[in-house]
Amino acid sequence: MQGELADQAAIERAVSGADAVIGVLGPRGDSKNKPITRGIQNILASMKKQGVRRLIISSTPSASDPNDLPDFKFKALVTLVKLTMRAAYEEIINVAKIVRMSDCDWTIVRVSMLNNNPKSGKVKVGYLGKGEVGVQISRADMAEFMLKQVQDTKYLHQAPVISN
Repeated sequence: MQGELADQAAIERAVSGADAVIGVLGPRGDSKNKPITRGIQNILASMKKQGVRRLIISSTPSASDPNDLPDFKFKALVTLVKLTMRAAYEEIINVAKIVRMSDCDWTIVRVSMLNNNPKSGKVKVGYLGKGEVGVQISRADMAEFMLKQVQDTKYLHQAPVISN
């Protein structure tokens, strides 16, 4: 189904009859008009109207989690994004905040750097500053992890970081 994040009617049609919504929306460096922020608001409104409770979205470590501890490597990456792509950084923060404040059954899957390596089936899951996760993950492994979250509630109302 083709549509735009600003097209509420198209989003409602896409959400209608769904068991869950998986979002892999990512801001660009020039996200001054906040299209992803407005889009997630439209998605959440459509989910509420259609009675869809489960939401799994991708994000980055810029969207911190209460389970995170200080981590120099990730702090440097986040600072780089914040300094070089301020509007995109703000989108990431806004979207995570809106999702966390929603009443849906959400999971925010945070990734740092995606690559095109084949699926390995080996995904590390954890939080920053605990030595549990690395920086890179394949798109295929991320997709598989996110699909599993539709049924798996282990990370309900959490924002784990995943890597290979």
